Amino acid sequence: MWQDNTNGIWGPDVEIMYAKYSIATGWSNATVISDGTNNIYWNNGGSYDSEIVIDRNNVIHVVWEDHTAGIWGGTSVDVEIMYVKYTTATGWSTPKVISDGYGGVYWNDLDSENAAIAAGIMEVHIVWEEETNGVWGTDTEIFYTNFVWDDLAPIINIIAPNVSAVIGTDAPSYVLEITEPNLNTIWYSLNGRANNSVTSLSGTIDQAAWAALPEGNVTLRFYADDLVGNMAYAEISMTKSSPSSGGIPGYDILILGFMIIGISIIYTRIKWKKTHISKRQTHKL
Repeated sequence: MWQDNTNGIWGPDVEIMYAKYSIATGWSNATVISDGTNNIYWNNGGSYDSEIVIDRNNVIHVVWEDHTAGIWGGTSVDVEIMYVKYTTATGWSTPKVISDGYGGVYWNDLDSENAAIAAGIMEVHIVWEEETNGVWGTDTEIFYTNFVWDDLAPIINIIAPNVSAVIGTDAPSYVLEITEPNLNTIWYSLNGRANNSVTSLSGTIDQAAWAALPEGNVTLRFYADDLVGNMAYAEISMTKSSPSSGGIPGYDILILGFMIIGISIIYTRIKWKKTHISKRQTHKL
């Protein structure tokens, strides 16, 4: 990676170029990464002093100082720090000013230079020299910013209830497994009804929401999102079925019927024997 004075479709200004090497294919063609994303060329100021880092997910992060004018100001008296990243899935991102414009407020009106960058698993940390005046005085200061890089949605595994479980009138318990280092919120719905927020990976479904459901098939869907807004869901189907109200608890009605018939037969035979013996004794006398 380097700064290059070559003229091209990007204009006569200095740009940041990148190339990579692999044993299988050798060196790639040089690519301008400070301008021309999606064939849109807008960066017409010089781009200098780039720094690069590759995180553990093989995402490439690059920063440099840039003289392009924009809503942030620009030109030679208001140099800004710009940033791009590269992923295999999406390629190079559009350059973004990170030294000014936080929350839509542009206050940085002097040079931001000599950036350095470091990356963790999904975090990027950037520092630079800043000449903008402020409550800190008119001297040059070291500024810092960071952000969470996360293009992956949470992975949700519903451990309980079991798929196709038959649940009675008491709301079921749930157990979740969620893979997401930047987990933000978790919630669920029953048959697409109102969302219910939860704060734990295990607990019990809201009893009032469960009681409001009719008997039959129930779709339980859990959602989760992360700190940068990636969202995912997982769902299972189960059955709500209230226990029958007839009969004696624990006994099948057919078996109970046979028992009653058997008892009746035994009682009748005993009564017949007693009557027969009584008649014989009377006859002898």
